[in-house]
Amino acid sequence: MNAFRLFFTFLVLSLTCFAQDPPAQQAREELNLGVKAYRETNYEEAIQHFQRSEQLDSGLCNTKLYLATAYAQVYVPGVDSAENVANAKKAIDQYDATLQCEPHSVNSLKGIAFLDMQLKKFEEAKQKYREALKLDDKDPELYYATAVMDWSEAYSNSAKAKTGIDALAAKADKKTDDDDDEESDDDQAVWGEEFIRDHGCPDLRKQNIAFVEDGIQMLTRAIDLRQDYDDAMAYLNLLYHERAKIECGDRAAVATDLKKAGEWSDLAMAARKRKTEAARKCQSENVDQPGCVTSQAK
Repeated sequence: MNAFRLFFTFLVLSLTCFAQDPPAQQAREELNLGVKAYRETNYEEAIQHFQRSEQLDSGLCNTKLYLATAYAQVYVPGVDSAENVANAKKAIDQYDATLQCEPHSVNSLKGIAFLDMQLKKFEEAKQKYREALKLDDKDPELYYATAVMDWSEAYSNSAKAKTGIDALAAKADKKTDDDDDEESDDDQAVWGEEFIRDHGCPDLRKQNIAFVEDGIQMLTRAIDLRQDYDDAMAYLNLLYHERAKIECGDRAAVATDLKKAGEWSDLAMAARKRKTEAARKCQSENVDQPGCVTSQAK
């Protein structure tokens, strides 16, 4: 009987110890379950596991990063619903929490920057990409992403300027039609092409020149690091087009910019053609090697 009681006591104690795993161990188990669900693209389930892991052990940096990434996965770019934007903000909060835990997390900085870009917070996005560049200046994607921010702001400014110029031109046409013949040529010139060229372009140049020059510099560096970077080449084409818009009457400079834009467009198409042909060759030969990839990360 005593032996039975001793065995029963040992069994109860064993079960009690098993049921009361330390919180840190439970947190890692939840983290592992979350990673498994994440890899199976069950992001909502993964989020639940990561949340439980964080509640059990708030010191796990990996949990915060995985939770941020899971929220980022359920966020749909371009959809402005309250729930969708909330997921982006939750992801940003968790990336920020990761940086508090691990200040040199380049992935967290890139994650915040990408989401800020999707939320059209271009300055904030660019700042995060630049912070990431300080930690990893050999990543061509960081230079590329910074340049995309530059182009986005320059293009937005030039689009607004064009809208204003179009409205001004329409007003000039109406004024010409409505005014009597006694109006002087000088009065009409105030609303004509000279006004647009002399007053509209200098203002736009002040707004955009820094974005354009910085973007060109960033993309040039990206291509130095990844020589077949077709996306970077395509954006160089776009940035040279933006620079042509702010040459303000310098026809030679405009011609040079447009020529460079065309050259980069041709180089981008050639790079894409080479990668497509390489991918087809790998597929036809059924080659499974590191050099055989169907696409290049952007």
